[in-house]
Amino acid sequence: MNSVEGNQDWDEAQKYMEAITAASGRHAVPVEVILGIGSRESAWGRTLTPHGPAGVGDHGHGRGLMQIDDRWHKEFISSGKWSDPAKNIDYGVALVKANVDSLIKKYPGETDLALQRALAAYNCGLGNLFESIAYGEDVDSRTTGQNYSADVLARAQFFAAKLAVADVSV
Repeated sequence: MNSVEGNQDWDEAQKYMEAITAASGRHAVPVEVILGIGSRESAWGRTLTPHGPAGVGDHGHGRGLMQIDDRWHKEFISSGKWSDPAKNIDYGVALVKANVDSLIKKYPGETDLALQRALAAYNCGLGNLFESIAYGEDVDSRTTGQNYSADVLARAQFFAAKLAVADVSV
């Protein structure tokens, strides 16, 4: 992500900041990380067809701002809630939190790695992540572009700086 794209994503994300901060509070996932996920997944709707929160990506399988996959989250997708930006954001953040919780339980001595691993699992699934860990592979070895968690965390740093400048209370 270059600074122009980052600034465009920041501008788009402002439309959803209330939902982002609410999901952050409910699920204890930092706002800047949520901003990074939405930026990577859909550029906050800019890369979806049609553009916006009710758009589709990932060859028709990713739904909404957080790109909830219709193959793995059939009940949520069939409910139609995926097109509501607040519900889509909350669902995606709840998935990240569930991944964090699963990882802390499975690897209690490695809690400092839980968020990065949870982000990788958000993209490639917990099963693939567990295999990567078991084989000593990089946590992103099975993610899209083999850089998903690293990229989301880099984007999160960008957005943390934006939040600090904007003096947004989170």
